[in-house]
Amino acid sequence: MYGRIGYGPVSFLLSASVNEERSYAQIDGTSKVWFIGAGAYPLTAFTIAKETSAEVVCTDIDSEAVHYGKELAQFLGLHGILHYSDSHLRHPEFLKTATHIYIASLVPEKQEIIEELKSKVHPDCKIIVRYGNGLKSLFNYPLELSLLKEWQVKSINQDKCIYDTIVLQPYKTLAKYI
Repeated sequence: MYGRIGYGPVSFLLSASVNEERSYAQIDGTSKVWFIGAGAYPLTAFTIAKETSAEVVCTDIDSEAVHYGKELAQFLGLHGILHYSDSHLRHPEFLKTATHIYIASLVPEKQEIIEELKSKVHPDCKIIVRYGNGLKSLFNYPLELSLLKEWQVKSINQDKCIYDTIVLQPYKTLAKYI
């Protein structure tokens, strides 16, 4: 992948877990994916863009990460479908049409972002949240699952991953399918 640039054992394992998440969340070429807390090397965003041609927007509060992420997307030939921004609120039109939103494991204010997104995203949008509770909190920010009362929460079982992943959907979305 990408000429095997920086694609060692850790990247390989992360890419495998990304593909498992992508399959579970049903991300395909028609998806519009937002990645919050992408960093300078968002393997998830690169994998999704490269393998599905889905439009992906990455955000990070670190201006240096945004700068290097843009350069890397350009270098990898993904600049047409992968874009960077310094805030997930700067592009409300994309946010309203996003089909999937990732929240990175290293985003500390997950709960606040989830609450903020509730009124800004399409009702069918899936929010994929990475976190680490217990021992995994050594490498990830935790998430208080009991506070997600307004969401249907589905866990993605990834035993060999350094973070845990859940997919959130508002309960109101499910009512129309029952």
